[in-house]
Amino acid sequence: MSAFNWKIFEGFWGSKRNFLDLDKGYHNYFNDEVGSTNPIYIPDTPLQCFLEIAHLRTVIARNAEMLNNGIWMHLDKDGNEIVDSKYVARLKNPNPIQGKYDFLSQISINYDVLANTFVNKVVGLKGEVPRAMYVLPSEKMEVIPTGKVYKQIELDKIIKHYEMCQLNKTNEIFQLDEIIHIKQPDNGILVGQPKIDTLRVKLSNLVGALEARNVLINNRGAIGILSYKEAKSMIGLSPTDKKEGEEKLVKTYGTKRGQRRIQISNVPVEYNQMAMKVQDLMLFEEEESSFQSIIDAFGQHRNLFSNTKGSTFNNVKESEKNVYRNNIIPRGELIANNFTNGLFTEEMISRGERLKLCFAHLDILQESKLEENQAAKIEAETLAALNALLETNAITQDEYDRISKKEKSI
Repeated sequence: MSAFNWKIFEGFWGSKRNFLDLDKGYHNYFNDEVGSTNPIYIPDTPLQCFLEIAHLRTVIARNAEMLNNGIWMHLDKDGNEIVDSKYVARLKNPNPIQGKYDFLSQISINYDVLANTFVNKVVGLKGEVPRAMYVLPSEKMEVIPTGKVYKQIELDKIIKHYEMCQLNKTNEIFQLDEIIHIKQPDNGILVGQPKIDTLRVKLSNLVGALEARNVLINNRGAIGILSYKEAKSMIGLSPTDKKEGEEKLVKTYGTKRGQRRIQISNVPVEYNQMAMKVQDLMLFEEEESSFQSIIDAFGQHRNLFSNTKGSTFNNVKESEKNVYRNNIIPRGELIANNFTNGLFTEEMISRGERLKLCFAHLDILQESKLEENQAAKIEAETLAALNALLETNAITQDEYDRISKKEKSI
């Protein structure tokens, strides 16, 4: 069964728009509309793509690793930490088989792969700290809508409940107060839409390039044709003899260990080359281009991954700061806000209490803070000196304005 109930979009746009075919699985909208063939070598679902394509998994796993550097905090309305918070304690130990790192990794991976994360709260009495929390398999979850969206002010007027699809079993139903749903902020109204679907052509190119190189390295591909030099005077080989000859040639002769390098024929033969040079196929360039598209889609930076060109220390440091500021920290805020709304009582929220996934302790960000403080100190000292010069008429007001404006722009 499909990962999400995409039929809910029929009520919003008038038709399903081919975003998901419930019988055939994920497919590319462009291919359906234009009529071109589907990309080759690509697994059917985003989850399978993640599990089978190394470059994709590496980037998504890096997001999870960096998110795990965050520290959970329970803050009051003034931003002061509330110590010994039972909510923070539960987030650090969400269930009997997972700790903070496993739990956050699952949240981040589901968020990237399927654009949705569903966290089940095991709760006794309403408003109490959950006894346990589990990340449910997003690929099996469905959002069951009421059919209404706009003009509604309560969630239960929009969503009936959530269902987890189970093979050969009745779907398991989760009520609204049992689920914290974290979705990617995109055009999806009730569920996020996986970025992997927009990368299918690039992923196809990547896997195609890797498989082509694998064949060239291990089997040497279709290198060429061996044929009789005097074809008119020779009798053609039978299909059986041809097959036996090809198998013997592949197994016996080649550049691998134990294979012969030279073959002597007792009949005149000639060789016609078929293979293209690897450089002409531009397989390495396509791999790099596809990998860069994956990195861009998931908010990472090329300098944080190994590459043949190399990166300077400063480039890596600045790239890491950029990823934290523009990807990981906003992601942490989104996740923390969802847990705040899903775990705290209305009274706690009205008091201004909130959960935060904090990254300020990281050395890479503390360096940035120190640099900012130093710059602010220099600016303040410069403006103070300018004020003193202005008061003593050592400089004019126009000179003051021009110099102070220049200092602020630096």
